[in-house]
Amino acid sequence: MTMEIRRYLEHEISSDLHSSIEALRNSCFPEHQEPRSYGKQFPHFRILAFVEGRLAGHLGVDHRAMRFGDRAYSIFGVIDLCVAEDERDRGIGTTLLSDLEECARKGGVDLLVLLAHRHELYLKTGFRGIDAECMWLGIDEHRNLGVIKENVSGELMVKLIGIDELPAGPVDFLGYMF
Repeated sequence: MTMEIRRYLEHEISSDLHSSIEALRNSCFPEHQEPRSYGKQFPHFRILAFVEGRLAGHLGVDHRAMRFGDRAYSIFGVIDLCVAEDERDRGIGTTLLSDLEECARKGGVDLLVLLAHRHELYLKTGFRGIDAECMWLGIDEHRNLGVIKENVSGELMVKLIGIDELPAGPVDFLGYMF
């Protein structure tokens, strides 16, 4: 298997590549089908894996500040990590996350943040789950629903990069929940 990892700023992605991302995303998340290559909002950049020239893996990244407890941190939010069904269990997801971590370390990012229903890959790559009272901007079909406050348990995961400890307290996404 010849795998190539490429990073793209969102505005650099061609319409053909957006179509390929949309098809991959929709095949991996059948309960969240969208007629576009993103869920709620465009990511800032994407890390894509190609096997033999074909799109095999996707990881969207939102770079922003998020507040944990009383302090704001620089974070990379992981959006829609997915791997084509026929390419799974070949290390593509791990490779995408490793590339993101390298980018985060070079860029002075404090932590990686994601929401997941299945945790195996993330636990294996150093993420840990946290339970917290969270606030975020609700968005549905390009409509602002206002600020939502809810205890998020069992889905919120973080990986510390540029900090040693995460403070306890509420989490403010300072935007939408990716």
